[in-house]
Amino acid sequence: MLFNYFAGAIFTTQEVVTICLVAFAIIGTLVGSTIFIGKKLVDKTRKEGTSTLSLGKALLIGFGLLAAIILLFLVIPTMVKDSNWNKKQRTCAKEVGYQSPADDNSDVATAESQTAYRKCLGL
Repeated sequence: MLFNYFAGAIFTTQEVVTICLVAFAIIGTLVGSTIFIGKKLVDKTRKEGTSTLSLGKALLIGFGLLAAIILLFLVIPTMVKDSNWNKKQRTCAKEVGYQSPADDNSDVATAESQTAYRKCLGL
């Protein structure tokens, strides 16, 4: 996570997870409450009657929207980037003559093969 990258030097992993969960709960509640209040205001201006949207449903919608945003903008791009990096490591390992990327740190590796492997990775 991006927050974990910056906060990792200051906080422990448990503190970072706790902060993220609290932030998720607060933001989800705010979004759900905003949806609920907005729906009540719209119904009041229309004067059609009672709203079928309860506070519980609005909070669930808020948490669902927040979870979808997190998935779309943080989780899925990270998964794609990790997959591409792993594929690049396997490809470069084969080009250099390793059986797997882990061979770069084994007795099989030479200075020339390690240099070629890192150059292929762009490091």
